Amino acid sequence: MAEGDPRARDGAIRRVGLPHHEAGGVAVHERRADRGNRVHARPRSTLATPGVRGGRARGSRRRPARGLCGRPVRGAALHSDQRPRWRPCGESRRRHVYLSTGHVGLEGPVVSHPRTLIVVDRGAQAAVVETYAALAGGVYWTNAVTEAVVGEGARLELFRVQREGPESFQVATTHSRQERDSYLALHVVAVGAALARHDVSTVLDGAGAELILNGLYLLSGAQHADHHTVIDHAQPHCASHEFFNGVLAERARGVFTGRIIVRPGAQRTDSKQTNNNLLLSTEARADSQPQLEIYADDVKCTHGSTVGPIDQNQLYYLRSRGLSPEAARSILTYGFGAEILDRMRHPDVRARLDRLVRERLGGG
Repeated sequence: MAEGDPRARDGAIRRVGLPHHEAGGVAVHERRADRGNRVHARPRSTLATPGVRGGRARGSRRRPARGLCGRPVRGAALHSDQRPRWRPCGESRRRHVYLSTGHVGLEGPVVSHPRTLIVVDRGAQAAVVETYAALAGGVYWTNAVTEAVVGEGARLELFRVQREGPESFQVATTHSRQERDSYLALHVVAVGAALARHDVSTVLDGAGAELILNGLYLLSGAQHADHHTVIDHAQPHCASHEFFNGVLAERARGVFTGRIIVRPGAQRTDSKQTNNNLLLSTEARADSQPQLEIYADDVKCTHGSTVGPIDQNQLYYLRSRGLSPEAARSILTYGFGAEILDRMRHPDVRARLDRLVRERLGGG
């Protein structure tokens, strides 16, 4: 939503600014048209918020700062902070919040440290989109942290779209914690940056919690992208389903390390992890390391990965129907990426990402 949008002036949308370091910044657009969940979103200039510790812990100079989810936060003292919060209020309706941050074309190298805290209280629902994009070229570094707490019976759908500039660098961290009977769907799409790393960790800390983790990375040229995920099943009767697909062309390299932990006592866990990689050239490279750590006996857990070129049988089938080699390859490549998009429930965001994937891959 642009700042000049008329809805921002007539009160239908309220734009909440955020203090930022140099080019970094996060804006929250809050819909107020319905009478569903109230949204509390206000900027904070420091990390001294309830439940959040910034800087080093008292009495220890070696312990890193920990965020709302109890996980270490790299460079916590550098981050801007915003904490939207959803509370159930009477009739419950779905409200969508859009967060974006990116380079604004300043001259010279730029560094930004955006930090976002999302708290979805008991019974509330939210859909959030984070977009990291470059409005102009140049060298810059984005060091982003997002933390989410999904309360009992709450539902959160979080989209993270990374389409940084071709000369940029990004290091990102996403931590989340789920309480009893909560639902979290986290969708990660990465198409930009020369070098990018994204660490994702989730703790299923309440019985009956469900996690959907989808990822898609589309790389070309000399791009390098790392995705490291940790799913921690700390309570029984929880489910997690993780699917990551990567398309790598030219000299691009993708790294996926996925780790699923099933704690003692986390019985009746249902977990699945899959990483598939499509190589479009002989110089492209994909490193995949799915991992399972199981300390309970009554569980259902699977993991696996694939790395390889386009299936020649599928290519032959399409060409036998009259398609050119280029069109056949384009359709198969797009279909490989669309497998992840089809797992997204939000139709508007899915359509937007579909256009991004088509533009990137040239899919029909």
